[in-house]
Amino acid sequence: MLSNPVRKLFTRVSPILLVLSVSLNVIQGMRLLRLGDVLAGQASVLKEGSLISSLDVSDLSGRTLRINLASRGLPTLLYVLRPTCIYCERNAITVNKLARQVRGRYQLVGLSLSTAGLGEFVANHHIEFPVYTGVSESVRHEYGLNNTPETILVSPDGRVEKVWFGAYTDDVGVGIERALNIRLLASKQQEVR
Repeated sequence: MLSNPVRKLFTRVSPILLVLSVSLNVIQGMRLLRLGDVLAGQASVLKEGSLISSLDVSDLSGRTLRINLASRGLPTLLYVLRPTCIYCERNAITVNKLARQVRGRYQLVGLSLSTAGLGEFVANHHIEFPVYTGVSESVRHEYGLNNTPETILVSPDGRVEKVWFGAYTDDVGVGIERALNIRLLASKQQEVR
């Protein structure tokens, strides 16, 4: 049992502590909403209609070059990856399947956001398209190239037509299949057999 003075103090302090707690929760919620807006802005900088005609990169030997995403009259598929990304690892077989199916109709270009383990990743997964790295931080920020895997469809004139985030399963895989008129995912009947 609380003594009378302690009970009085408790009844006076409790509402104040409750108001402070609620206030802190509201402030934290507002911060999280702002952070979500910032992160969403980073992930969606590259929107349909944005221009991305070329990138200064390095090849696996370290040679610096400019890749033209608006070249040869073909649309470009820019596949953004990290060798340490588990979803990029899971995508490796399917992205090679993509490379085989779009050859001659699209220019497929890999862009790694990390050099760590890139050579091994490319070799171990027998990646069937050129993979570059070394894109500058300013370009990464300008285009919002932070999330992996990300697949960007660029028209022959360098305009972004579509952006897909994530591994080639479910909605992402189906969206890519429909947009490119290809088959990446096993049908339900094939999976049952």
